[in-house]
Amino acid sequence: MMISAPVVRLGEGPAGDFVAAAAGREFNGLRFGFVAHDPEERGQ
Repeated sequence: MMISAPVVRLGEGPAGDFVAAAAGREFNGLRFGFVAHDPEERGQ
């Protein structure tokens, strides 16, 4: 959430928008992977 603020602020124009989208996607993927992997490992 905190990373979203600076990323959006930096995202000015099409280039900034692309960077913000890529950073958000990567951050979301990492967070999603962690959340999905945590319960799986705990279950085992």
